[in-house]
Amino acid sequence: MAEYILETDRISAKLLQAFEARDNAAAHRAADELEAHNKANKRLAKDLAQYEKDAERRETMASASDSEAKPAKRATRTRKTPK
Repeated sequence: MAEYILETDRISAKLLQAFEARDNAAAHRAADELEAHNKANKRLAKDLAQYEKDAERRETMASASDSEAKPAKRATRTRKTPK
């Protein structure tokens, strides 16, 4: 999985460089390479997408439970009375 992610990042960097250089031919080659990489590793792409979706769901649930479990604290200051 790590190799898949690293290769995806490498190809994505090539695509970004081509876009920044406004090199359409290089951008198309990089996009085709990325598509071929994803097709060749279809199962890994699907597993990674599911993992990211699950991680996002867990994060959302954790932040919701944290906000429900911990009531907001109020600042408590003692008032000074004038002498």
